[in-house]
Amino acid sequence: MANNCLITKLKSVVNNDELMKLGEIVVYNEVTSNTTIRFDRSTPYGYTPLSIRTYADDGTLIRTISHTNGNITITPEEKKILIDQKYDLMVAQFNGTVNFDPNQILYSKGLYAFNMGSNLWFLENTFDVSKLSVLSDLQQLTIINNRNNIVGELTDIARLSKLQSINIRETGISGDLEDLASLAYLHEVNIAYCSNISVKRSTLNAFAARNITVIYTQTPIEDV
Repeated sequence: MANNCLITKLKSVVNNDELMKLGEIVVYNEVTSNTTIRFDRSTPYGYTPLSIRTYADDGTLIRTISHTNGNITITPEEKKILIDQKYDLMVAQFNGTVNFDPNQILYSKGLYAFNMGSNLWFLENTFDVSKLSVLSDLQQLTIINNRNNIVGELTDIARLSKLQSINIRETGISGDLEDLASLAYLHEVNIAYCSNISVKRSTLNAFAARNITVIYTQTPIEDV
């Protein structure tokens, strides 16, 4: 008895290159003018090139870049950006407004600079900064988010013992500036429009004695 088989031929072509692959990070460009992103990869042998692919809204490949280090200019037509080798990233930085899920960066255990910038204005889900504790080599951290869906405690950030520079603006993070006092390498803190973070004058004096620069905007100072 013969077996009856149904064979269907696909007439369309699937662009597999546009699909996210293991070890890649995806960024969505939201702006109508040129913007810049920066991803640097480091290995024991120094900077090593990354492969970056950019796509139009319709999935058309615009360009493939072999990138070593420094900023990359992204045009308004480049709506989807795929970056490989996320496990070896040492710098992740956004200078413009893009859509990026910060959970992707938690696999970059050697990251020392993470500038989330204004891209988190587009973050739909809540992200807790306690997740960043896996980035034990982090030295520079910038978080800007006007939806208050970046949450957590300053004590979570203080677990990143190598931090030298912290910039927090318009987030749902709470705590007291004093929570960061345990950071031995800290030299600069910038806090702006964070109503859940308290700043005491005694803490400012203690930080000044350690030559730590503190910049604060619309954060009420408690005379304690």
